[in-house]
Amino acid sequence: IRFDNLCNFKCRTCNPMFSSSVAVENVKNPELQSYYQISNKTLYQNKNIISEVEKHYEHVKHIYFAGGEPMMQEEHWNILKYFVDSNTAKNVSLIYSTNTSKLSYKNNSVFDYWKHFKGVHVQMSIDAEGRRAEYWRDGTNWEELFKNVKTINKNSSLSIFGSNIQYSIHSVISWVNIYSYIDLVKIM
Repeated sequence: IRFDNLCNFKCRTCNPMFSSSVAVENVKNPELQSYYQISNKTLYQNKNIISEVEKHYEHVKHIYFAGGEPMMQEEHWNILKYFVDSNTAKNVSLIYSTNTSKLSYKNNSVFDYWKHFKGVHVQMSIDAEGRRAEYWRDGTNWEELFKNVKTINKNSSLSIFGSNIQYSIHSVISWVNIYSYIDLVKIM
């Protein structure tokens, strides 16, 4: 499910369709507009998706959340709440593509919800470490991001969660990070 392109990062490998922060740059720089279909919007929204998905809640077994940044999307949190409140989360597995910058929204922690789900797989989009990460994915605060990685790691091994939380690192490898990528691998 991709609700919109709302994102707090302006990754150098991204485009306006997947990042509202990149879309703002696209609007500011008309010469970029010929490269992307979104030329005058900063927030792309898939307005009908919730009504379409709600019809099928009783049959849902897996949900893949993407963005923008799904942890910033209110609809994401509403769906988690629905499945937890209806006591059907135990039948549903979640997959995320996230920049790992946020683990909460309006005082709600993902861990308060995730513990109810059958399984959770967090695909962390991280291309580099430290200052390189902050450059490559503009908006990154490396210390905060790494703290979130550690928190996910810690919660993936807690007995309260059993083994329902797993994670992996998903990176875009290019000329910018190919020679320093091993540094990220060592840290992770």
